[in-house]
Amino acid sequence: MDVWERCWERCAALLAAQGVSLPPGAREKLEAHARLVREWNKVAGLVSHRDEGRIERAHTMDSLSLAPIVARACGGKGRLVDIGSGGGFPAIPLKVALPGLDVRFIERSTRKLGFLRKAFPALGLDACVVVAGSFPEDMDLEGADVVTARAVEKPGPIVGAIAERLGPGAVFLCQSGDPSAQLAAVFHVEHVHDAWNEEGLRRGEVFVVHRGATLETQPRQA
Repeated sequence: MDVWERCWERCAALLAAQGVSLPPGAREKLEAHARLVREWNKVAGLVSHRDEGRIERAHTMDSLSLAPIVARACGGKGRLVDIGSGGGFPAIPLKVALPGLDVRFIERSTRKLGFLRKAFPALGLDACVVVAGSFPEDMDLEGADVVTARAVEKPGPIVGAIAERLGPGAVFLCQSGDPSAQLAAVFHVEHVHDAWNEEGLRRGEVFVVHRGATLETQPRQA
């Protein structure tokens, strides 16, 4: 059994234990996504050169580790806004795992936009819209239930801008370090450290940012 096979089996088991049942064909779509990233990488610079040979391990698994948090926040049927989407991590694996999501991708690179527009039909993904531009100049967070920004180049200024624009009940999954010092007291930051971290299937730490009540009491969509 190779590394990807072992990781996949453990990933599926962790997702199931946390209430996320992968739909039929999920693995095939995730593997197809990784192949597309490799094909486009020299042209679009989607992942670092060292990661080309371990996309599934370094990027797909990390993205899927967020699925239980997203499902907990919006029932897996809300709107996900992904800022600086690049090669589609984490939003494409999240869409594969939670097909009920309505996903908005925002990306300013023309080449990366081309990749995303190619990937959606190739992977059979619906309810995916690409916005060409930068946040917050070219897109707001109206209607967003969950916001991700895993691949932004300079996360510092973006974190505050995202938090300020979060609507009631919305959450921001911050993967660029603890944002507590950057945020006003009205925001709550929850550190998520779980089996994904313990088993090395998540690249770093996740901090869930939201207003008011704790995440456990956030309203869920039916």
